[in-house]
Amino acid sequence: MQLIKAVPILLMLWSICFSEKEQAEDTLRGLTGGSYGVRVKKERAIPENTILSPETITSVKYWTGGYFSNKSEISVTKTKKDVIATYVETDIRGLFVKEFSEIKLDTTQWQHFVNALQKCIGKWDTKYNSGAMDGRQWTLKIFFPDKENNIKIFGSNAVPSNWAEFMGIMNSIKSKTVTKINSSKSENARPMSEISGYALGHQLGIKFRHRDYLKQKPYFNGNIILKYTILPSGEVTNVEILSSTTDHPDFDKDIKNAVAAWKYKAIESGNSTAIISFNFE
Repeated sequence: MQLIKAVPILLMLWSICFSEKEQAEDTLRGLTGGSYGVRVKKERAIPENTILSPETITSVKYWTGGYFSNKSEISVTKTKKDVIATYVETDIRGLFVKEFSEIKLDTTQWQHFVNALQKCIGKWDTKYNSGAMDGRQWTLKIFFPDKENNIKIFGSNAVPSNWAEFMGIMNSIKSKTVTKINSSKSENARPMSEISGYALGHQLGIKFRHRDYLKQKPYFNGNIILKYTILPSGEVTNVEILSSTTDHPDFDKDIKNAVAAWKYKAIESGNSTAIISFNFE
């Protein structure tokens, strides 16, 4: 009886191993939800005849990371005064900053960047997926004043055919930035697990503040990088905004005050320094 029940499964495996290549791939796509090392669904990310304009785009963000590796982001954001390019590398949780670099771009550099991006990703799909559950993921987001027009392109262990061209564009931006923080060798009196555990536990409250601001000022987004010191008593002091692309100083101040109110557990001696990144979308 057990052998009879196993016959359909054995036949399916046989068909995958010995049938024609296209038939085998169709079978595997059915088992994996259509993600056998190819694009899951062909859906154009940028509608045909749509032009990416330096005047209408507010921000471009490219993020990459894996389940067990650090995260990194290259972004270019247009504020009321400047165009700011940044590179941020964080820990596995995407919160604590290991490296941060930044530079202001002029109008010509911003225009060249957007034009190059248009030519490169104009025919990209919205998703690229190998079907693997681990490995490396990436996301490209393009923001507009009207949130409904935002573009998001996602990949998991799969990339478009002209990926090298895209990475050339993004790395040219990264190479222009000037390193401001490299905290990979910093020493603290508190273990990083304690510092990160507390911050992660309060991150949701920070996100709620952004949600409240959206009710009054819809569609604004950006990134804030803060540095602060934790005293032996657990009190947080010397909170400093190292970088912000939100273009809303009142919001930045609110986030700074919220972090200043944090209270870690007390230890015998020694200060600790933390640099964290909050991404608001």
